Amino acid sequence: MAKIAVMPYAGARKWLYKQVSGIDEFVDELKLDKVLPGDKIYGVLPVNLAAAICEKGAEYFHLSVDKPELLSAEYDVFRQANPKLEAFFINGAGEAVLSRLLKNAFTLSSNKVRRIARERPPLRLADIKLAFYALMTASAIGMFANALGGALLFESHLINWFGKDSSWLEQHFSLYWVIELILCFTLFLWASWSLRLQARQWVPLRDVKRRDADQAYAGLVLTVSSGYRFEFKDERWFFIKQKHGPEIEIELTGNLNQDIENLMPLKIQWELILRIIRAQACRPNAKLKRVMFLGSQDCSIKNFDGVVERVAPGTYPHIKNALKVLAMYAEFKQIEFEPYPVPIPPNDIEAYYNAYLKIAKNWQQFYSLSEEDILIDITGGKTLNSVAAALATLHNKMQFHYIDTNNLNDVLVYAMEYRQQNI
Repeated sequence: MAKIAVMPYAGARKWLYKQVSGIDEFVDELKLDKVLPGDKIYGVLPVNLAAAICEKGAEYFHLSVDKPELLSAEYDVFRQANPKLEAFFINGAGEAVLSRLLKNAFTLSSNKVRRIARERPPLRLADIKLAFYALMTASAIGMFANALGGALLFESHLINWFGKDSSWLEQHFSLYWVIELILCFTLFLWASWSLRLQARQWVPLRDVKRRDADQAYAGLVLTVSSGYRFEFKDERWFFIKQKHGPEIEIELTGNLNQDIENLMPLKIQWELILRIIRAQACRPNAKLKRVMFLGSQDCSIKNFDGVVERVAPGTYPHIKNALKVLAMYAEFKQIEFEPYPVPIPPNDIEAYYNAYLKIAKNWQQFYSLSEEDILIDITGGKTLNSVAAALATLHNKMQFHYIDTNNLNDVLVYAMEYRQQNI
């Protein structure tokens, strides 16, 4: 079950983000093919789209305000307009209500079964081996204990299969009992040692492993740093560096290699972003399909007394122009660039961590991108962003990646993964 907010206005988006927990995606326009039974849709949609949502077995919640003209207002003004969410159910006249409900219930159940089958952990051969050796070890312990107690194991088998009688067993009791003890103890040693060896491969420990930097990825997640912006003047795009000294303005030509070369002396993140995307988009085995940009929200700068001295602007507003700049380059025409639906607090490690997991989940569900094909870049953003990226790969199969600013050819790709435990 997904929660999707259809809202193009920033103030209303922020209000929905605060009022509705666990929204998976914010979109400007609704694509009906992405709506599944059981989903919850929030927005201000016309009746025909609301009816189509209900026909698919999803729920629709309509956002209303006292004054419709305030729907597009900034957050502080928007929340004064008494916004509220109301659940609606719209039923078309072409199908009976009961048959529609039964159809939707069946579709919802089928989707849940498919989702469980897709998300359940796969059964590994190592799991079967571990269970087998554990069973053999337990059986050997039980058999050895019974033999110590004087019980003759397989007595009925000797009588029925080999024609031995009770008098033969009484005559050879001591010999058979010693052989029985040796076999049971040997079985215990073999099973317990095999269990130990198998457990070394099965019991995991967390570790950091460096990966092949030349691997191709289908999804890329980037965080935009501060210190620069884009401006469109005289039908041309300009890159403006704002950090460390006076502003420096460089015209962007639309030639990818030329722009990277012009930006290189500035030592700022946008040149690295272009290099990162180029490295994935221009390789012979390229499969890059989607790139997601994360930006931060405004941050208050306080002094030692806790008084706000100034507000540092976030990087989220610059993503809109950044995506227009990326559309200039012919090498990126096959890539879908998109911003993360909401800005992220710059010091909130949990927000970054949840964002990475949510992006991976949406890309898996809607675009069939596996976790192994997702790369998180940590070159931009604060240190907390890097920690969140490492944590996001801990229980998942994503990789995180860093471009060394001092060595133009050094691309470092890592993943938090499991290794064998030395037991």
